[in-house]
Amino acid sequence: MKSCSAETKSIRLACTECRRRKQKCSRDWPCNPCQQRNAASRCRFHHEPRLRDLIKPEGVSRSSGDDRAETPTDQLGSAFRHLGYMPSHHLSDILTGVETIASTDTAKLCLMSPWASKLERALQILPPRSLTRPDSLVWGFLHHVNFHYYIIYPSSFLEQYQTFCTDRTENRLPDLQWTCLLLEVCACATQFLDSGDQRDLCSPVQALTERYHDTARDLGSAVRPGLGHLVHVQYLLLSCYWYKTEARLRESWYVLGASIREAQELGMHEECENGPRSEFEREMRRRVWCVLNVWDWQLASFLSRPSIICRADGCVGLPNPALDGGVLSAVVPLKLQSDLIDRLTRRYSMADGNMDPPEIHEYQQEIEAWIATFPRIYDRDSPDTSMDKTHPRIVFHRHYLQTLSLAMSLRPFKSYMTRPLDTDTKLRLRNDGVEICLRLVEEVRAFLASLHPRDSRFHFTLFITFDTAAFLCSAILQDGSLISSRGEEISHAIGSAVAVLSQLSGVAKAAKPSHSLLCRLFQRATGSLATVPVPTSRVRETAMATDCSPRSCSRDALTSSFDGPSQLDGAQTTIQTTTTLGPQSSQVVLEALASIDHLATIHRLEPPVLFPQTMSASYDSSNPACHIGKEILRHYAEVQHLV
Repeated sequence: MKSCSAETKSIRLACTECRRRKQKCSRDWPCNPCQQRNAASRCRFHHEPRLRDLIKPEGVSRSSGDDRAETPTDQLGSAFRHLGYMPSHHLSDILTGVETIASTDTAKLCLMSPWASKLERALQILPPRSLTRPDSLVWGFLHHVNFHYYIIYPSSFLEQYQTFCTDRTENRLPDLQWTCLLLEVCACATQFLDSGDQRDLCSPVQALTERYHDTARDLGSAVRPGLGHLVHVQYLLLSCYWYKTEARLRESWYVLGASIREAQELGMHEECENGPRSEFEREMRRRVWCVLNVWDWQLASFLSRPSIICRADGCVGLPNPALDGGVLSAVVPLKLQSDLIDRLTRRYSMADGNMDPPEIHEYQQEIEAWIATFPRIYDRDSPDTSMDKTHPRIVFHRHYLQTLSLAMSLRPFKSYMTRPLDTDTKLRLRNDGVEICLRLVEEVRAFLASLHPRDSRFHFTLFITFDTAAFLCSAILQDGSLISSRGEEISHAIGSAVAVLSQLSGVAKAAKPSHSLLCRLFQRATGSLATVPVPTSRVRETAMATDCSPRSCSRDALTSSFDGPSQLDGAQTTIQTTTTLGPQSSQVVLEALASIDHLATIHRLEPPVLFPQTMSASYDSSNPACHIGKEILRHYAEVQHLV
């Protein structure tokens, strides 16, 4: 392999951009001059054609027109695709190595009714550039949202955005698929606007983001399945991300399936070294497939949903962080997660609800080995924080990787926290799971503190907060000895999670039903801790601290940055948290929960869209890890009965 790559490098000419600028090229992709100019998207290598390729058989037209649509080979390839064959099928060998790429002529599509009128209406949704929007939304997305998963490459997107604006200025219909992508970018950016930008809007934030999203979905229906290209897959990914932020995980899973099938139709699930694609296009395809792979694995892992991607078929290379500056690239966390997926899928199935103790030990060793590969800036014990101020996304990715590593460490212990156990070994595993849960609650609190206030709606933190606290409640229900041994720690952790969800109820839809469900579940789990009737006139709230350690903090300091209404606005109280919890700690937490629950009955709860619905859709009685979902659904029915 090395000799082959060296030979390829020795005969490679300079990239077209360096040849145009008459500069010395390093002949690597991306080359150093293009990378320094932030022009990696224009770094392309075109090999000189061989003499045999220049000689065309007799009868083949040498005109400069579109020969691709006229060749018998392409007609044969289109016929195979029309019958449903994938480009990687064995029958594709008769096409003499010519690669066909699924695409659609959107310029012709836009001239057809009714899509031309729909495109015109979609363009009216976007204000003119003179009003600073959508420029400010595009800027906000690229600087505050895109680095979460790095779906869009900023440089090439801005070039395409300039072309889009030029087409609008000259009254030309822009590309339909790219218009869908821009609308979804605006929808996602609107979800994470700060308070200052929200006041500048002429419409409510929620109504505006839904308008952008619904318009993009309506316009995107013009592209028939299998006829899109890379931009269309990126649009579907952003649509999936929008549903995640809105805590509509069921819709997100369905859109993710559509984006995966579209990507497979384009051959992204297989590495292709040859063909007409440039190195930059191959890299973009790898990155998009990496996001698809990570999201599919996460939803299957955390929600017990079936995996859509068959990882036994094909092998796609990992993204190249050198395109964005090496270790500082936002694609590094995605690359690390893909590496973890490869490690775990080789040895463990997705539905690992019943792992034996030796398997759990090996599983934990895999997680620790994966953590050891983190760059210095993401190190678990002593990270390098010297660049945190100049690169804020490093803080986000550090907390994200640490939270993800703990959540993945907890996976094999969940089944031991949701069922009765009869051996000391299994009881020790349950205790280990409780210990991981306590660490995870502290880590996710630190993560939320770093996200507050702009990114408080980040879906991953809300889900992990509820999921971890729910399994702690399940552990108490199954093992009464935890009440005497670690009752105060568990009560404080669950109370902290309840307070977090309560504080976020004003900015995230998912927090309100999750908060009420967790209150009910915690009251049932800790009912034996306090037999004294709880007075509803006294209200004590457990507040989210601004760092990892429990400490007293004022309510105003926590809620001043939230613009949405809070469920706790009617309570004339002060917040009380203690670093050392006394014997009456459970009573204090229960009083807080009862009072918060009483305030919650004033507002009619929305259907549970974060965790319970997804569990009900995928509930499997044979999987012990799903028992907690049934318990939560029953408590939700009680809450609905009260309101």
